Amino acid sequence: MRDLAVLVLYVAACGRVSLGQPTAAPTTPQDAYFEVVQSIPTSACTTNLDRTCITDGAGDYGSDERCTYRVLRQATLAVTEWGTETRLDHLTVNGVRFSGSVSVGLTGVTVAANSNITWLSDGSVERVGYTICGSDTAAPTATPTAAPTLSPSSAAPTTPSDAYF
Repeated sequence: MRDLAVLVLYVAACGRVSLGQPTAAPTTPQDAYFEVVQSIPTSACTTNLDRTCITDGAGDYGSDERCTYRVLRQATLAVTEWGTETRLDHLTVNGVRFSGSVSVGLTGVTVAANSNITWLSDGSVERVGYTICGSDTAAPTATPTAAPTLSPSSAAPTTPSDAYF
């Protein structure tokens, strides 16, 4: 009877129940930027539900973590949380290591599709960690314009004595 009650609660919460039918493979959200390729330990590194942000999880990160995230499509990074042990715990993006209490230079970095972002922590000193989100790379908003043409009345001086400084 208890099993039936649990099943009824599950169906009420999820809206469906699978009775041994094959399930479809998980799909990647359309707007996803990241996927976890490796996480040691298993729960050390994650993404949010729509896979637009990467994080070491809630609270301080742990010792001896090793993680690799794959960038699914080109993205510009924005840091929303940051704090690591300087030099010893680091996130590597585009071959550059970032660590310490300030994520100088990481916000605004563009990462290419199919590149990796890696995380490594040593065996001591844990901090708050990181949460980094991706967004579409901004296209240039201004288009170059032709140089202005000078009319005869606004022509530049022709001799050094006529120059304005």
